[in-house]
Amino acid sequence: MTVLASRKLAVYAVLGAAGLLAAVAAGSPDLAVLALPFALVVGFGLAGARPPQLSVEVEPERERALIGETFAAEVRLASDRRLDVELAVPGRGLEVEGPSRVSLAAGREKELELEIACRRWGRYDLGRLDVRASDPLGLFVYRGRVGEPRELRVYPRLEPLAGVLSPRETQVLVGDFVAREKSDGHEFADIREWQPGDRIRRINWRTSTRTGVLHVNEYHPERNADLVLFLDAYNEIDTGAGSTLERTVRAAASIAEQHLKRRDRVGLVCYGGTLHWLNPTSGIHHYHRIVEALLDVAVYETPAGRDVAALPRSAFPSRAIVLALSPLLDERAIRALLDLRGSHLDLTVLELPVAGEPGGDELDRLADRLWRLQRRSVHATLAAAGIPVIRWRDDLSLAATIEEAREWRRHAYA
Repeated sequence: MTVLASRKLAVYAVLGAAGLLAAVAAGSPDLAVLALPFALVVGFGLAGARPPQLSVEVEPERERALIGETFAAEVRLASDRRLDVELAVPGRGLEVEGPSRVSLAAGREKELELEIACRRWGRYDLGRLDVRASDPLGLFVYRGRVGEPRELRVYPRLEPLAGVLSPRETQVLVGDFVAREKSDGHEFADIREWQPGDRIRRINWRTSTRTGVLHVNEYHPERNADLVLFLDAYNEIDTGAGSTLERTVRAAASIAEQHLKRRDRVGLVCYGGTLHWLNPTSGIHHYHRIVEALLDVAVYETPAGRDVAALPRSAFPSRAIVLALSPLLDERAIRALLDLRGSHLDLTVLELPVAGEPGGDELDRLADRLWRLQRRSVHATLAAAGIPVIRWRDDLSLAATIEEAREWRRHAYA
C-alpha cells in the first residue's frame, strides 16, 4: 500500500517547528511547552509510519449480472492495527450503494455488507477493492488495492426485436428465410408440367384433371442467412440516453440473439484500437461466445488505423449481410466501410445518434450548422458508394430502427 502524509501531519509539523524556533529565538520555555504536544504527535506518527497489514476477502452474491442490477457482497476485513477504512470498487462500471466505511480494531475481523450496482457492461475484478485507510491520529493515509482476484461479468440487457434483417441471397443451410430458387420447401412458388423424376406427392391433381396433363407444384425452400456485425469502437460519446458504445454493444447482443434463434449464422468484427473477430457460426454456444467477446469491447486511443484487409475471408462469407453499427465520427471507420463495400458485400450502416439540441447563442447555432453539413457530407460519400445509412434516432427503439432497415431492404431488393 502507498503511504501518504495527510494535511493534519503538515499542520502539526509546522506548528511544532514554529513553536520550538520561536521558543529558541525568544528564550521563552512557555512557547516550547505549547509546541511540545504537536512535536510529540508528529514524532509518534513518524515512528509508526508503515503500511498496515490489511486483509480483505470479498464474497459476492453472484459472479454474473445484468446492467442495472444490484446485488450484495459480503466483505471481511482484518488489520494489525486500528484503522478507519473506506472501500471502493475499482472501475467506473460498478458503484457501491450504502455505507462503505468501517472502523477496524487491531487483530479483530469485521464484516461489512456492500450493495454493488452494475452501471456498465464488462469484466471487473470484484475481489480486489480500492482501500483508503487512515491511522487513529489521522496523520497518514494508506491507499492501495487489496484482496484476491475474483471476476465479475456484467452483461448488456437485450432489447426485444420483432424481426430480423432479410438477406438479399440466402445460404444453403435450412433456416427461416424463403429462398428465391425453387426446390423442396413449404412456400408455394409456381405450377409446371410434370417431368421425369418429379415426386408423386408434388402433383397438382386439380390442375392435372382440368388440363389433362400432369402438373406439379413448385416451392421455395427455407434457408438460413449469414450476418456479420461490424462494430465501430473508435469513439464513445455520451448522449445522455447512454453512450454510443453502450448502445452499440446492447444492439449487437440483441440482434445476434434474434438471428441465432432463427438458425442463422452470426459473426462479429470489433473494429477500433484493437481488431478482433468471430467467424459466423450458429448455435447457443456461439451466442455465448459473442456475448463474451462483447464484454471486451472498449475504446483504445491510437492514432493508427486498422486495415480490414487483415481480416480473413472467412470473417465475411459471400452473400452475408454486414450490419455496421457506427456513429460515423472517425475517418478510419468510414474508410473501412468504403473498403467493405468495395468488396461487393451486402453492407448496411446503422448510424448511432451523437448530436444534441443546439444552444441558444449564435456561436452554438453556427457550430450545429457546421456539424450538420459535415454529417451530410459523410452521408453523401457513403450514398455515392451504394451504402445505405439507417439513422437510429433517440426517439426510436432498436426494434423500430431494425424495422425501418427491413423495409428499406425489402423495397431495395424486391
